[in-house]
Amino acid sequence: MAAQPCQIAKRLANQYNLIVAHPKQDMISLPTIHKNKPRTVISTGVLTTRKYPKTASGFKGELDAIVGGVILEIETKTNKVFWRFVQSNHDGSFYDIGKHYTPDGEVKSIIPDYLYIGDTHPGFTEESAFQGTVDMARSLKIKEMGGGDWFDAYSISHHHKNNINVKVHKQERYDKLRTLKDELNNLGEELTRWTDELPNIVIDIIQSNHNEHLDRYLYEQRFFDDALNYRTSLELAAAYLDDLNPIKYWVEKHYPNLNGKINWLTRDTIKRVSKKNILVSQHGDRGPNGSKSSNENAEWSFQDCVLGHTHSPSVLRGVFRVGTLALNMEYLSGPSSWQVMNCIIYPNGARQMIWIDEKGRWHL
Repeated sequence: MAAQPCQIAKRLANQYNLIVAHPKQDMISLPTIHKNKPRTVISTGVLTTRKYPKTASGFKGELDAIVGGVILEIETKTNKVFWRFVQSNHDGSFYDIGKHYTPDGEVKSIIPDYLYIGDTHPGFTEESAFQGTVDMARSLKIKEMGGGDWFDAYSISHHHKNNINVKVHKQERYDKLRTLKDELNNLGEELTRWTDELPNIVIDIIQSNHNEHLDRYLYEQRFFDDALNYRTSLELAAAYLDDLNPIKYWVEKHYPNLNGKINWLTRDTIKRVSKKNILVSQHGDRGPNGSKSSNENAEWSFQDCVLGHTHSPSVLRGVFRVGTLALNMEYLSGPSSWQVMNCIIYPNGARQMIWIDEKGRWHL
């Protein structure tokens, strides 16, 4: 399998963003020591058509080529760059942040089919990322959106169960995540905030690895030695034994105001949107046959899809992977390729990755 053009060109990026002229539209996020100052390599797509040879390489070239380009908005005072893909329809028209542009100059509004947002991790969500995503959804008149890791599981995570530093300082650092009950209620309050800000949107909670940290805590029975969370855990363990999603159980019981506004997906949910049948119901943490997920095996498994999980946004042919709304997770240190980035999906299947800066802006 041929390498994506951005992987080949990333050595040229140095300390800056880089745009590569290539028939594919691919993208990778490169690590930087400056948080929320992303370093991105993007390939453009092509504006011309050609007759490909009837060979294996010719077939792959025709299959992978995208007629389109990259729009750049540059803030000259700061050299900050807002970029986004555009993909052309057969008639030469294209969609860009909620507008349909035609070759004769006509501009119409278009409502996207879906907004797939970066992993949220309530308790760690950046306020600017929240506000930017809300503004994006409102401006585009989004009706459906979704994302993964709506429950971080910081209060009971197996990753720091033996970390005395976390146990001692948990309350003073993250009082809303100190106990399992605190964290579940924080999720209910955060979902209420999202639905209050976006009353006309249904939110998909995509089942994901952080949500399932609670399942693991329950089935490993770690709460037996966790007096702080014992009573809450007994109730959730009973729900889990009844084959209920424990997070869904808690939220629906204690936050009935959210009923009808939240759609809880399972690992086996298949939800596709647009004429291109783009899969939006997977988180992207699991690969085939128990393997770890990658863009390559996601392409084999799902074909055209939008995923999350890595926090480092990327595009490999039909696989688009969003970023995160939480840049300051406790375990993150050193260089990072994480970015606050969502994905818009239009009715014809065109997709736009949209970056949000530290001020909550997503375009100029």
